[in-house]
Amino acid sequence: VYSPGDTPAEPASTDGSKYALGLRLSTSVAGDITAVRFLRAAGEAGTGHVVQVLDWNTGAVYATLDASGIDTSSCAAGSWVSLRLTPPLRTAVGTTYLVYVDGFTYY
Repeated sequence: VYSPGDTPAEPASTDGSKYALGLRLSTSVAGDITAVRFLRAAGEAGTGHVVQVLDWNTGAVYATLDASGIDTSSCAAGSWVSLRLTPPLRTAVGTTYLVYVDGFTYY
């Protein structure tokens, strides 16, 4: 959805609360979700993020990824973190998905 050079206009706002941030998407042709990528804010400490891909209508969980094991030396604060889905999630036409990342204190 975003290219590697894209960053938010204000990449590091916080009120100290935890947030789950997500993206709702649907496809007009079948395909695969191979990875989920999120921006680790410049002030974001730690890596305790959980990523899920859900069915928007039923809440069924298609994939759960734990980002706690990522190497923070290879994904500095203020950079993109990419987590691969193994195997990739095959998408269906007419299904709406929610991809979200939990555990942010910055938004």
